Amino acid sequence: MHKARRSGLILALILGALTCSSGLLKLNAQQPGPKAPDGSAQPPDCGTAAQASERTPAAYRLDFSLSEMEDGKKLNSRQYSADLNSPDSNEIKIATRVPFEPRQGEFEYLDVGTTIDSTLRERRGETELQVRSNVTSFRQPDASHSSRPILRELKINGSTILVAGEPMLIGTADDPDSNHQFQLQVTATRLR
Repeated sequence: MHKARRSGLILALILGALTCSSGLLKLNAQQPGPKAPDGSAQPPDCGTAAQASERTPAAYRLDFSLSEMEDGKKLNSRQYSADLNSPDSNEIKIATRVPFEPRQGEFEYLDVGTTIDSTLRERRGETELQVRSNVTSFRQPDASHSSRPILRELKINGSTILVAGEPMLIGTADDPDSNHQFQLQVTATRLR
């Protein structure tokens, strides 16, 4: 009987830990928690569903700017925008599906273009923005690569604490074949 009661208490504590955030669950050996009618321990009250639904997720518009620079001068810039609620994810994608033949008689498709994935997460009272970008494009073949096209790829991934209204640099990358540099920036505007 003693083992069964102890097992019930351990199970109740585990369930309580799974249903409450770690900050809400505090155990105190001298002050046991509430008991169910059968004498077993009850998990602590973590708030009602109504209280949880009152927490409105933060909504932002994310304006991305992907710029190509040469010697500090902007050559061109592409703009992308998406609305995103915390703690959700979103994807912006503009691409062309290009067929290629990996083996004689077998065709597959490759997406060539721009993809930007963004995720908002609440962490320690702050909103963290995670961004993963991938830009692929064709480059003209040079004499050493016969007539087959060359596929270029640029990836800039990063995370930062979200600061609304200010441009935030996610990352930069130098082009190894030229003196060009690519920069990915984002500006978040709070919607609610």
